[in-house]
Amino acid sequence: MKSLSAKHVFVGWKTWLVMLAAMALGQLAQAQILQRPIPTDAKLATIQHVQDMVVSLNGTRVLMAPGGFIRDSSSRPAILGAR
Repeated sequence: MKSLSAKHVFVGWKTWLVMLAAMALGQLAQAQILQRPIPTDAKLATIQHVQDMVVSLNGTRVLMAPGGFIRDSSSRPAILGAR
């Protein structure tokens, strides 16, 4: 049985490190591509979570659609009830 030298082990470690860095950069690039711009005809409003799927939109209580998400300006889903 052949034993691996330290050189071979180190080369393998560097290869894995480069692959991990490439995957991380790929994920960042993908997240930038998927950002949704705010439409030009969008109206400014304040939204507050009241309870369950009920939100207050500019002071008027409305029911969100099932599966609806509130997203922030970076297109990330906002967590309702978090302050």
